[in-house]
Amino acid sequence: MSSFQCGLLFFVREGPDRGRTFALEHRELTLGRARTAGDRAPGWVLLNDPAVGRIHAEMAWDDTVKAYHLVSRSETPVLVNGTVISDKVIRVGDQIKLGSTSIDLLTAAAVAAANAETQKIRLPSAAEAKARPVVVLKRTLEVLSGSETGEVFQLRGNKVQVGGPESPGVPSDRAWWDQDVILQDVGFPYRCMSWHWVEAERAYQVSMLRPVDVSVSFERNSDGLEWMSEMPSGQGGYVVCRDGDRIIVGKTALRLRVADPE
Repeated sequence: MSSFQCGLLFFVREGPDRGRTFALEHRELTLGRARTAGDRAPGWVLLNDPAVGRIHAEMAWDDTVKAYHLVSRSETPVLVNGTVISDKVIRVGDQIKLGSTSIDLLTAAAVAAANAETQKIRLPSAAEAKARPVVVLKRTLEVLSGSETGEVFQLRGNKVQVGGPESPGVPSDRAWWDQDVILQDVGFPYRCMSWHWVEAERAYQVSMLRPVDVSVSFERNSDGLEWMSEMPSGQGGYVVCRDGDRIIVGKTALRLRVADPE
């Protein structure tokens, strides 16, 4: 995983990927067309837009101006704020047009603040908690891709640790956890994720327990839009994972299912 951090991201305003976000975590980036839906690779912004070229544009971070240079690599024009460019420094608030896709350059902090209300977990008052009947929800993790595609893990714990096969050098103490979910995909880091259940919201707080060397992202479909972001890696950072949401760790994709008991 890249150690470069500029605090910027792309938000797709229009096009087939409308609603998606792409964290800009590499000094050099290539913007192009995905070969297959959901395709992703480090150092690439891959769009599911047939009007975008395989290598449509490139970006390079300039430390002297603390900004990216955007360079067109396609015969199809690249526009910034409605003007055709060949090489331009892009700033927060600029809108980039590639094919039928329009992308806003934003700060990650601004997007996080805008999403705070939808992501915030509200704990019930004591009176609310007493008034609610006790219902044990059925919670599962489905493996959508990876070496265990099709497997379904029952989530019975409220403090669940998720990871891959055991790895030397990672503590094996599990006193804090009431369930381990261990996948056999060697590309999935061992004991890397915390899933903390919050009953009042029918959701898990998902956070990274330690830095890992693979990409970790979060996806949600809501109101016809697909929203995607990189998992926060800093201390205290988490996403709220609800029914149907997906977590992608390297080549392994997991989907949370939460259902009322039959």
